[in-house]
Parts: sequence; C-alpha cells; structure tokens
Amino acid sequence: MTAAAPTRAEFEKSGRLHFVHYLVVIFSFVLTFVVWQYSTKQANARVTAAFDRSADQMLELITDRMQKYEDGLWSGAAMITASGGEVVYDEWHDFARTLRIDEKYPGINGIGVILRVRQGDLDGFLTSQRAVRPGFEIRPQVFPGENLPITYIEPKDINAQAVGLNMRFESNRFRGLMAARDSGEARITGPITLVQDAGATPGFLFYAPYYAAPSPETPEARSAQFLGAVYAPFVVRKLMEGVLDKDRRAIRVTISDDGEVIYDENSPDEADFDHDPMFTRSVEIAFYGRVWRFDIRTNTAFRSAHGHNQPKVILACGIAIDTLLLCLFVLLTRSNRRAIAFADILTEELRREKRELQASNAALEQYAYVSSHDLKTPIRSMRDVTDYLREDLEQDHAAALADPKISENLRSMRELTDRMEMVVKGVLDHAQIGRRGDVFDQVDPGAIINGLVRSLNLPRDRIEKAGTFPRLHVNAVQFSQIVANLLENARQHHPNPSNLKIQITGQVTGDDFRLIVTDNGPGIDPRYHGKIFEMFQSLGQKGGSGSTGIGLSIVRRAAEGLGGSVSLESREGKGAAFTVTLPGAVEKAGHNIAAE
Repeated sequence: MTAAAPTRAEFEKSGRLHFVHYLVVIFSFVLTFVVWQYSTKQANARVTAAFDRSADQMLELITDRMQKYEDGLWSGAAMITASGGEVVYDEWHDFARTLRIDEKYPGINGIGVILRVRQGDLDGFLTSQRAVRPGFEIRPQVFPGENLPITYIEPKDINAQAVGLNMRFESNRFRGLMAARDSGEARITGPITLVQDAGATPGFLFYAPYYAAPSPETPEARSAQFLGAVYAPFVVRKLMEGVLDKDRRAIRVTISDDGEVIYDENSPDEADFDHDPMFTRSVEIAFYGRVWRFDIRTNTAFRSAHGHNQPKVILACGIAIDTLLLCLFVLLTRSNRRAIAFADILTEELRREKRELQASNAALEQYAYVSSHDLKTPIRSMRDVTDYLREDLEQDHAAALADPKISENLRSMRELTDRMEMVVKGVLDHAQIGRRGDVFDQVDPGAIINGLVRSLNLPRDRIEKAGTFPRLHVNAVQFSQIVANLLENARQHHPNPSNLKIQITGQVTGDDFRLIVTDNGPGIDPRYHGKIFEMFQSLGQKGGSGSTGIGLSIVRRAAEGLGGSVSLESREGKGAAFTVTLPGAVEKAGHNIAAE
C-alpha cells in the first residue's frame, strides 16, 4: 500500500478536469476547422481531376478507335494493291470475313470498295459485275467522264442498298473521296445520311485511297493514278455505342461537325441530364480532314459520385467528435473516482483469496508430504512380510513354493510393494520441492552428475559429458532431482539397457545455464511432449515396472522452482533430448569447469 500510494494519488488527481483537458478540446476544434478547409480543397482538386481524366479517356478512346478503323481500311487497300489493283467479288468477301468486323471493329457498319470507272470502261465494268451479280446497276445515275460506284461491301445483307451507289451524286460523299484521292491519306466525309440507315440519323464515310502506281507524290499524279478507295460507312450513334458504353460513363458528350450536331447525349430528355453541370469542356479535334467539336459535360451520376458533401460531413463529424471528447473527459474523471473505490474493494478481496489460497496450498503440500512419509513404513512392512513368507515356504513348505502360481503371486507382491515404494518416494520428492526451494547453494554441477552416475549404478562408459559446467547458484537438492530423474528416465525407458548411451551437455550464455540430456532411446511422439510432464503420466506399458509417471513431473517442477523451464525435442525411434534452462544461475564470480 505504501508503494502504491503515489499511484493512487495520481489516479485521484486524474479524477478532476484540468487545464490540459480544455486545451485538448480547443486544439481539436482548431484542427477540425483546418482539416475541413484542407479537405474542401482536396475534394475540389480530386473531382476536377476525375472529370479531366474521364474526358481525356473518352477522347483518347475515340481517337484510338478511329485509328483502328483506319488500319482496317489500309489493310484492304494493301490487299487490292498486292493483287495488281484489281479485286473480284469473292476475294473481297473472303478478305472481309477474315477481318471479323463484328468482333474486332464494333461500331462499324461494314467495309467496301469504291471503284473509279471511266466512261470508256463503263460497259465492260457493268458486264463483268452482272456476270457475278445480275441486276447490278450504278445509282442514281451515270455521270459523263467517270463514275465512282460502291462495287463491293460486306456484310452485304445490311448494306444491300449501298451497292452500286455513285459517290458523285452527293457533294459531301464526293468531296471527301476527292480529298482522300488528292492527299493520299485517309479522309472522312462531312455529315451524311446513310442509305442503309432506316433511322436516318447522322453518319459519315471513311475513305482510304489506292493507286495504280505505288506512292504517287503530287496531287496531279495521285489523280491520274487513282483506282478507287476502300471505305467504311458509319452511323455516328452506332459508332459511339461501339466505342463508349454510355451506362458506364458519368460524363456526356455532344459532337458537332462544322456546326452540325452529329451526336448528342446532352438532351434534357435524358434521365441523368444535369441542368447545372459541375464541369463542362469544349474540345476541337482534327479528324481525317474534318474538325469535330466535342462538348463534354457532367451528368447527375457524376454529381452523386463526386458531390462536395464530404467536407461538410468532415466538419460535422469533427464537431461531434470534439463534443464527444469533452463528454469523454467528464466521464473518465467520474470513472476514475469509481475505479479507485472499486479497486479498493477488489484489493481487499484479492488479499483474502491469496491468504486462503496460500493456506490451501500449504495444507495440500503438507498433506502430500505427511501421507507419503507415513505410507513408507507400512509399505516396507508389506515388503518384509512378503520376504518372510517366501523364506518360510522355502524352509517348511518347499513343495508349495514349487507351485508356479504361488511363486508367481509372491513375485508379483514383491514387485507391487517395490512399485508402491517408488511411487511414495516420488510423491514425497515432489512435495518436498516447494518446502526447500528458497535455499540456494553454490553447486558444482559436474560433481553432482558424477555422484549421481555412481549412485544410480550407470555404466560410466555409457555416459558422455560435453560443454562447460560452471559453478551454479541454485538449490542443490532440486538440481540433483532434475539430473537424477532425467538419467533414470533415460534408463527406464530404454528397450535394451546394455546399449544405453546418454550425453550430458552444459552450455553457458551470459548468466544463463542450459543442461541438455540426450539419450538413444525409443523417442517420444510429438503428440505426447506436453503430457509426459504431468503427474502419473507414463508412456510405458500399463502395469510395467520401473516407471511411476512422477519423474518428469519432478523435473519440470524443480526447474520452475529454480526460475527456469524444461523442453523436449524427440521423435519416435530417434531418441530424446531434454533441455533444462536456468536463467541467471551462473555464479558471477564462478569459473567454468571443462567437461571431464
């Protein structure tokens, strides 16, 4: 109680609110305000970055997809050029099938070939096409000079209305094709309506020209060498559905070409239309000879996902936490006062229970000691009576002793009394550990080991000592019990004592001493490593002589009485190694004694 008085005073002092408590609450309020300001700036920056990232990803995706479509067109132009500038219907059909348009080019309506047909070649062209496809016509009319009909297109079922369509009949189609011819680069048309689009929504054509001579360098040379173009028709709505999954975006876009809207997601009729968007951006991008304007704006889904309520929530939560912190300080002061009162009650209760437990343990140890001591005399008398009975039978009733049953019963009685004496001795030794464990001596472990080897009648050639054995500051009796029981355990459980080998090793680490006793016995299954240190637990055959199941329990209790521990390393068939660790047992002024 005297030692605990300063601590009790501190607890009593903590049972009151102090200046530091109020300082913590004020600092917490200031910190909450700073965090709110910082979180507001961070939230704004994060939302802006999210919008910019989404917009950039969308534009990049559209650009990349158009590049992929361009690659498909150029591959068709390369195929025709490699075939000498001519391609027949079956060849184009096979080529388009290898492209796998539906899988690799989502959003594209098809891929086809536009041929340049000069006036003098018109009849031959129509005759060759009608030989494969009867009824082939150039529509809507044949122009003088040259015609530019869509000759092949795949898939043909959804694009049948485009076959034979003359690119000269409509200005946007014609200008886009001429731009591709003269530049030698891929070009798109201005907004058009595809003849195969039943919805009559905005679309465009994508051209890749090819020539009779490779890579003509001037517009005049390209015009003269121009043979036709590989093209792809697009419905902008279908293109955007193939490129961008609308349901997975929180931004919407309107696309315009030269002021004409060709795609619009920002209609007030849209369910997620935001009348006051958080962010907007307008971007103009040059696309294959045209300039597309992208008007990007956020929708209600973006507002829901990136609203600015988080800083307000942080502020509200911070104020709530600060208030709770003040309440907590008040409650803690009250709890401290209650805890002190409760601790006083518990302390007195624990003192009472400790006294009762100490008395109970002392009584149990005394009972075990007295019982074991008092049992020694009657057990010796039983052993002596058995010996006297055998002597009397040998002298006066030799014939009865010759009966195997009588002789066996007498031998069993002697073995049982010997076993009872061993058990009683073990219990007595076990009980005595607690009665004298506080007496420490200066011990020479090597001398104790040598003496025990002699007293246990162990053959010295079967005992090997290794390591160092310094003088120890331990209870001599308990140390002797540890060594004796480990040696006896090794001998009792060896299946062939004549082959017994025991190694005793001493190790020193600082002030700690470690005793390791290793044998070449049958080993112990790891499942039983904990069980064997319990009282009356033996892995030998039930009813066998020699083992009482107390020896290893004495080892553990004696080791723990010296402030140490015992452990086991063993497997079946591999012997056993018992390690006893005694912390701080080495005499500081002692000296090491080499193993003899």
